This record gives sequence, C-alpha cells and structure tokens, in this order.
Amino acid sequence: MKMRLALFICALAVATPQLQAQSAEAQKGFQPVSAALHVHSRFSNGEYDILELASFAQQRKIDVLGITDSFLTRVRYGVGPFKKLMSRTMSRPAVLDRGLGEYLDSFERAQKQFDGLVLMPGVETAPSYYWEGRWPGELTLHDFDRHILVFGMRDREAIRNLPVIENATWANTNRTWSCAVGPAIALLIGTLLILRASRAGRLAGSFIILIGTIWMYDAYPFGTLSSPYSGKSDHSSFQRLIDYVENHGGITYWSHPEGQYPDLQVTGARVRMIKKAEPESLRLTNGYRGFEGLYGENITITKPGSLWDGLLQDYTRGGSRTWPSVITGIDFHSFKPGNGWYQLDRGLTVLYARDKQLDAVLDALKNARGYASFHDSAVNNRIVIDDFALRSNGNTAISGETLATSGAIDFSVNVRWMDSSNVPAESPLADIQLIRDGELLEKYQLALPASISRRDNLGVGHHYYRVAVQHRGTQILSNPIFCKVTD
Repeated sequence: MKMRLALFICALAVATPQLQAQSAEAQKGFQPVSAALHVHSRFSNGEYDILELASFAQQRKIDVLGITDSFLTRVRYGVGPFKKLMSRTMSRPAVLDRGLGEYLDSFERAQKQFDGLVLMPGVETAPSYYWEGRWPGELTLHDFDRHILVFGMRDREAIRNLPVIENATWANTNRTWSCAVGPAIALLIGTLLILRASRAGRLAGSFIILIGTIWMYDAYPFGTLSSPYSGKSDHSSFQRLIDYVENHGGITYWSHPEGQYPDLQVTGARVRMIKKAEPESLRLTNGYRGFEGLYGENITITKPGSLWDGLLQDYTRGGSRTWPSVITGIDFHSFKPGNGWYQLDRGLTVLYARDKQLDAVLDALKNARGYASFHDSAVNNRIVIDDFALRSNGNTAISGETLATSGAIDFSVNVRWMDSSNVPAESPLADIQLIRDGELLEKYQLALPASISRRDNLGVGHHYYRVAVQHRGTQILSNPIFCKVTD
C-alpha cells in the first residue's frame, strides 16, 4: 500500500540556473511575440489615431497592437408607448458613429507603413444595460460597464451587425411578429377609412395611419436584443454576443471582470451610472476565449483555488466545452506622467505564434499559447518564461495544449530576467507558484535565471498545470497546460 501511494505522489523538483538550449515552444516551431491588447484610438475615446499608436508600438518594440475601440457607446431612456421615438439618448464617440469601413480601412493603411508590427483590429462592446428608477425621478444605469472584447472577425457586415443593445437590426434579431401586429392593423384600418369613409373618416384614417407609421418605426425590427426596462441583468444578451462572434470566426474576452471604478453622475441629468465588479459573469456565460487576468486592479479570481481554477476544473471534469484563458488588458487611452499601465508597453500578453503575421497571432490567441504579464516601468528589464511544458513518452505539450499519456509526466519551466538588450541577466529573488488542478503545489523563491523541473505520477483523469510569477512590480500568469492520463 505504501509503495503504491509513493508511486502515485512521486515528484522530484529541482531548481538550477542551467537552462536548456532550446525551449519546448521553439522545438514545436513557435516564437514569442509581445502583444499590447485593449487599446483605444481616436475612433472612440483615445487620444491618438491608429498611425500614431502604430508608431508608438514600433518604437517600444511591441510585436502586436490589438486596438479595440468602443463599438457603440449609447444609452437611451424612453417614456410612453413609443419608447424609441420618445426618448433621450446619451452617447460618446464610437466606431459605428465614425464608420466601420473607415475604421477597418485605417488598419489596412497603417499596416502598409509598419511591416514589422502586426495590427490586429478589434472592438470593445457593451452588450446590455438596464435602468432602475422612473423619469422624472432619479435614474440609475446598470451593466453598461460590463464589456466584451472582440477579435478576429473578418466579415464587415457581420461586424456591423454585432448583437449589442442599441444595434438591433433585421440581421441580428429573431422576429417577434406579434410586435408588428398592432401597427399593421392600425395601418390597415387607416387605409380602409381613407378609401371608404366620409371626409371626417378620411381625416381619422390619416391620423390612424400616422400613429401606425410611428408605431411601426418604434417596433422595427420586430425583435429585441435586450430590454433596458427589465430592471435586472440580462445574461442571455452577453451569451448571444459570444455565440454570434464564435459563429463568425471571431473570439471574445471578458474585459476587467473585477474592475473597480467609482459611480458616475451624468452632468446635467439626474442619472447615475453604477459600476461594480462582476466576476461571476465568467461563470454565467460560456464559449468565450478568456478574460483579462492582469490589469491595474487587485485581482483575486486568478489566485490558486479561486474562480479561474474553478472554471478550469469544470472543464477538466467535463462540465463545460471550453475553458477560459488569460490575457493582459491595458485599456490604453493616452500616455500620462509617471509609471504604470498607461505606458503601453508594460502590460503585455506574450503569445507563441508560428510567425509574426495576423493569422498566426490569431491562431495563438485562439489556442491560448502564451501568458499574461505586467512589468514595473521603474526598470528596463523584464521577466520571461519559456520551456513551460509537460513531457511524457516522447510527446510534449505547451500552454494551451493537452498532453495525452499513460505514464509519468515531466514538468518544466524556465524563468529568466532579460535586460533591455534581450540578454539574460541576474536578478534578486522571484516568487514562483506552481498550481495543479486548482491547488498550490509548490512555491519557490529563486534567483533568476532559474529552471524548475519535477516528475509526477497522476491518477487517471484530466489535469492541468499553470504558473504564476511575482518579482517586485512584475507579474506573470501562464495559461494552463492540460494532461489527460489514461490507464
């Protein structure tokens, strides 16, 4: 019994400064590319145009610039029977206002000028919102800060018809024909009165036709995406967007699921926008590719055993068809004095791609090959991880992949401290956490560069490993490597 138990939990961990000549990622034909994701230009509420942003990125040796301008930033409150017509709207600049075609054409023009940079067009969406309170009293706006990033869609018409609130179109809604019955009957009655009635009847018929026309306009496209007057969150609207993007070849990420922002009082109106963290959105939706796991907030859901691990374990147990990866979200609008997230090149997602082309970058994103990182801008050096791999019986899996095995598993990771010339350098101690199946398996405090390896014999089933690194102001969260152990 003791022998079987020893074999089951057998593990050998070693930390040395000796690094392998070639990483697992390189052996599989991948190269690291650094991506700045969640960036705003002047097409929404950013300070710089796309050409300027591309120049800034190239100067800072960023490989990929993922620009996600706000797709549509508009809220409406209506009164009476015709809430669309009798309404007040509030908005700020967004892609649909300036034109989707011009937005995407700007990427194509900029890409021709910056060959060494991959420009990746995307949008930031607000799929739903709802109101509490009634006019003319004070109103509170909820859920408008729950955003989803969209990348990888190529069909312009499909992008134009993204199913987000205030963008209901014939193409992105399902018909609820009962919405058309009332206005259609009004138009019919009005027409009959004009054709067959007296002068007074014709006047009445004209009035009824006017009402029917207004009613028809207000009801079009005879289907809704989300009602802002329901008084509650509409999780189906977020799921609808996720499914739509997936069906059109794109990928989605939840933005800032634990973002903490102060409530906003709208100037000149009795309207308050309520902002609150909604990490449970990750559990209440599925099919999205991931979420922003690093940004300028205190994040708890990526700690060992927290929400992210719960979702990964749901996947390994067969409870969900997809699993969420992590990216770094910088929400860049402009440069500001001092140091921090707004320096464009501090919060980077490192991806392992076949080459530095858009299709290869999107493939790396879709397969979650890579890690999220943030580097303290007080130093020019940065930490990288590579050879993050599981090996067994001659097979190798890296982040985002699954290793199938029936034998022992060899785990490895290299953590290196690179200077501004991309040369390995020595540094003080770094804290490195190894998490397996939601539990903190080991915690190391090592001088860099360091190589960690161990051998595990796991029980039959689906498992995963991930790594977290902290060093001064630097943070790294790896995407997991899965392994499926059979008899």
